[in-house]
Amino acid sequence: MNASAIRGLVLDEQEWPIAGAAVTLAPLSPGLSVPDIATTTDDSGRYAWSDLEEGRYEVGVRAEGFHTAAHQTYAGAVVPARVDFHLTRTLPAHRRTSTRPVRTSDYEQVTSTELTGGDVVEGTD
Repeated sequence: MNASAIRGLVLDEQEWPIAGAAVTLAPLSPGLSVPDIATTTDDSGRYAWSDLEEGRYEVGVRAEGFHTAAHQTYAGAVVPARVDFHLTRTLPAHRRTSTRPVRTSDYEQVTSTELTGGDVVEGTD
């Protein structure tokens, strides 16, 4: 048996690593005796399997708050396979609503407004 490996990264849309993502490996080539196996990504979003039989595999990834993804690859005896994932969020990253009254002039008062964005800016009076 020639040993092979599959490794890769799991990142979000902004290239940030996703730690703790569940990554699964399923053999696709006939005759592979490798059972379905799973691992999780480290703090850098990395995962790896080694000592695999040469052949076709499907790598799948699942992380809370992100869409799932899968990719088929061939793990060769000479060159390990690399499968990187860029997951997209299922919901926007941040959504904040403010109902604090905002005075726009001495004569007009806005009683409610909705603000959407990813950054919070602290103000002073």
